[in-house]
Amino acid sequence: MLAVSLGTTIIRPHPSLSWANTNGEQFNALVAQLEKVLPNGTYPERTRLLNVLGRTQKPELVERALNFIIEKKLPSYFARYILDGIQANPAALGVAVNWTETHWADLINNTEAGPVYFLSRLIPAMTTRKEIDSVRAFIADPTRLQYQPAVNSALDDALKKVAWVERDSDKLKAWLASEVPVTAEAAKSAP
Repeated sequence: MLAVSLGTTIIRPHPSLSWANTNGEQFNALVAQLEKVLPNGTYPERTRLLNVLGRTQKPELVERALNFIIEKKLPSYFARYILDGIQANPAALGVAVNWTETHWADLINNTEAGPVYFLSRLIPAMTTRKEIDSVRAFIADPTRLQYQPAVNSALDDALKKVAWVERDSDKLKAWLASEVPVTAEAAKSAP
């Protein structure tokens, strides 16, 4: 299941624990190992397991990974590894943003990092105007006024990236089709 060695050896979770292959039983084993490693494990051991924890694609497990941050009151330097795993996983991004919005007060009261940190780690992975507009509408609430400058700045940066992709996607598809014939089919399905 897990290849684990407490001490100087870096933990190497079994490859089946990454991305979509993670099931509830494997996830529970990973959480159990993390609970052992967090207090005394080496930094590489902890960060590797935290990143794998964030790489599941199943919505219920993404939420459990995020709940782990609050339950264990992880400092931002550890929470970021779960968030980076989620950011690298398009299937989990929407779940994580919705979870952040739903748990806004919990993030303010129960984490060192806070909700803006969560959104700032997730926003760079956004690839559509719809995702950006959804977060912008959420943050526009007057009760979140103090968070708007930081979040809106991150959203503006993401919007620039989306606009660039929208502007150049046809040119990129055409170039790929002409220069890299093997990936012509892949170019047709590009954003």
